[in-house]
This record gives sequence, C-alpha cells and structure tokens, in this order.
Amino acid sequence: MARYGIVPRSEPINAVIFRGTPSQLINLPPFIKGAVAILVIGIGFGYASSQWPVPWFIPVLAVLLVLGGIGLAYLQVKFTEFEIDVERITCRKGILIERCRASSCSGFRM
Repeated sequence: MARYGIVPRSEPINAVIFRGTPSQLINLPPFIKGAVAILVIGIGFGYASSQWPVPWFIPVLAVLLVLGGIGLAYLQVKFTEFEIDVERITCRKGILIERCRASSCSGFRM
C-alpha cells in the first residue's frame, strides 16, 4: 500500500478561490419590460395627442420613470460581488450602503 506525504501549499491559507459579479443577463426581463413600456407610452401619447391636447412633459416623465427603474435594476446587479475563499463565502450588495453576508465554511470538508 502506497503512503502519501503531505503536499505543501504554495498559496496562503486564506486564498480567494473565486471572486466575481453576476451577469447583466439576469436583467433581460426588466430591460424587455422597459422597452415595451416605452413603446406603449409612445403609442399612447401619439394616439392621445391626436384626440386631446396633451402636454409634452407627461410622456417624458413616464419614460424617465421607466428608465429609472431599468437603471436601478442595472445598478443592483453591478454592485453585487461574490467571493469564495477557504474560510467563508461572502456576498456584498449595495449601491449606497453596502451590505455584507458571510457564511462560514468551517463545517464543510473539501
């Protein structure tokens, strides 16, 4: 029976195994909904302005609200970071205030 010795580690004990952010592809549904909403606003304004005198700033405000929602979804994903190291799994989230959740990996065997 072969006996194996302990192989020395070349990296430090708290080495980061993975660090990354999620893909913006998860924002595809909000992007599609926003594009459809802007299209509906444009068609609705075109129809309404042919029937009644509608101020120009009403659809502009509606489009800005939709773009704000899309921008918020984009920023939430942009400011999310995952980090896996030997000791813990960490998730950092937050645009203005960063929240950090960490789970200890001490009970796991690798």
